[in-house]
Amino acid sequence: FSTFFISEKTRKYYHNSGIAKTISKDDSHDQWYFKFVNSGLEYDLDVDTNEAEKNILTIFINHRTTDYRDNLIGVTGVGLKMDKITSLLQSYKDSYGSIVYLVDTDGIIQAHPNEKLTEHADIHKLNGIKDIADVILASKESTSMYEFDRNNEHVLLSVRYIPEFHWFLLVEIDENSRMGDITKNVTLNFIFGIFFSITIIGICIFVINYFQSRLEYMAATDELTGANNRREFDTQFRKSVYDYNRSGIPFSLIIFDIDHFKSINDTMGHITGDSSIKTIASIARDCMRLTDVLVRWGGDEFIILTHGDEESAFCAADRIRKQVETSEFFKKHDGREDEKCDITISGGVSGFRKGDTLDSILARADTALYRAKT
Repeated sequence: FSTFFISEKTRKYYHNSGIAKTISKDDSHDQWYFKFVNSGLEYDLDVDTNEAEKNILTIFINHRTTDYRDNLIGVTGVGLKMDKITSLLQSYKDSYGSIVYLVDTDGIIQAHPNEKLTEHADIHKLNGIKDIADVILASKESTSMYEFDRNNEHVLLSVRYIPEFHWFLLVEIDENSRMGDITKNVTLNFIFGIFFSITIIGICIFVINYFQSRLEYMAATDELTGANNRREFDTQFRKSVYDYNRSGIPFSLIIFDIDHFKSINDTMGHITGDSSIKTIASIARDCMRLTDVLVRWGGDEFIILTHGDEESAFCAADRIRKQVETSEFFKKHDGREDEKCDITISGGVSGFRKGDTLDSILARADTALYRAKT
């Protein structure tokens, strides 16, 4: 199978082989994206040709991806090549003498051992089954059994509705040739139907969870340092305020930055500056407790949300300051580490007080930082 992601902001189509294209409302092949976005559905299935895979007919499982405010980020999904599904259905027909295929709620065949019928044939127009097509599509029970005649054959039909994808799984058995093994075949059909459903759902859940976890990580993390960003800090701060108001659990903020950072950038270059920011973030992380939250506030400035009173936060801040002071930093040039450079940090601490807002506690911490620098 193949995977993809389409960004709502840039409209770029990311394939596992790279950027395949930029989608457009003017391209008829891209209309599925805009219909799906406007539908409001969380996920759906679509049978279409895959432009990124030489126009191979493919079943796509599309899933809407949103941020924590439910704003649309894009659409991600997985594509299952139709020839693989057709081959699987054909092997089942060869092994058990049963015809297995998938139909949507309009009666259009979406997958069949005969690929010519896929997306072209309508059960309302097929000989024999057309007489019961409306009854089949009206039933949304887990499994149903039907009978019909076609070309002097009496056909037994087992139908299973798959609510997750709004498709029907149909299994046809020729009663005349298979009556002796009918009980065995029906059992196998049920097993196959369940297996097929679970397989598709499992793949869908795996892909969605993978991309969702990656997107959540990217949305909450600073790319350079791996620390949390401001958006995640806002969330953690609100949680800490709630815990304080409900249970009286104290917390404090530590704010620190690199001394004379502009001079470091100007004299040693931005590569050295970025490297020092990453190293200091790593040092701070090593000196923190697992429950503390490290945030890159901007540039060379960091904030740590630590659970505890102001005195314990001061001790943690001093521990980080001393560790940075005794650590070795080197000027980077053409990928090499040259001369050693001394880097220090200054910090300010403020404990949360009843009635505080984010602005008020930050203002006190900033004032303390300013005093530390002077």
